[in-house]
Amino acid sequence: MAMKKSDIQRSAAPSNRKKKLFFTQKNAAAIHESIFSSTLALYMALFWLAVLIPGSVFAIGNFHPSPEELKLLPKYCTPRAYHWGNNRKDPRTRKWYKIFGDQYTRMHHYCQAMLNLRKAMLEFNPGSRKGLCAQAKNDLEYMEKGIPSDFVLLPELYVMFSQTYQCLGNPGSAFAYAEKAVRLRPDYVKGAITYADLAVKLGQREAARRVLETALKKKPRSHRLLRRMTCLKGHGQEDCPPGYNKESAE
Repeated sequence: MAMKKSDIQRSAAPSNRKKKLFFTQKNAAAIHESIFSSTLALYMALFWLAVLIPGSVFAIGNFHPSPEELKLLPKYCTPRAYHWGNNRKDPRTRKWYKIFGDQYTRMHHYCQAMLNLRKAMLEFNPGSRKGLCAQAKNDLEYMEKGIPSDFVLLPELYVMFSQTYQCLGNPGSAFAYAEKAVRLRPDYVKGAITYADLAVKLGQREAARRVLETALKKKPRSHRLLRRMTCLKGHGQEDCPPGYNKESAE
């Protein structure tokens, strides 16, 4: 007995649906596998890029200090480590927004640079030390680009730049930033001693003397300034920074 066309179509329909379902599941599995592979490859690429390029852009803004590390930093850094740090109305941040203004939203870069410089000073491995300083340089550059000329911590920022370039083996740039710091604020003790120490190392003892004398007019009791001035005159050689006494200068 011959089958009707409609019967043939009905009997073939389940088979066609199974084929369609099979191909749909197969395509979905292939798509998921492709997405997983691409995602994995991307994560691996980012991981190796961060490892092989110390101080890369991945370091910028990555401010996640431990409670112990926060204790080493100024108090204005603490809110920048938490999500509530961007809330201007929070009692814990109100004071800092009043001091720094809108620039406080960028201060985690400054704090991260400060933390990396502290870590670099304690790091014995030269490569790791330079990596930390390169990360600090990235954050300082980001900070410098967006701040006004009257930013309250600009002299400190320049000194940190100077320390960073010293760490990276670039005394010329280190000296240039130290000079910016003392021009901006001649009585800033840390700026003056940073400049003077570099000037002595570079053989510019007279420039070091002028900066120390200017700073001492405003801070006559500063032990660090007085010590360097005494050493520059050839006294107290046992307690002098490198290059200050006459013997090391000759």
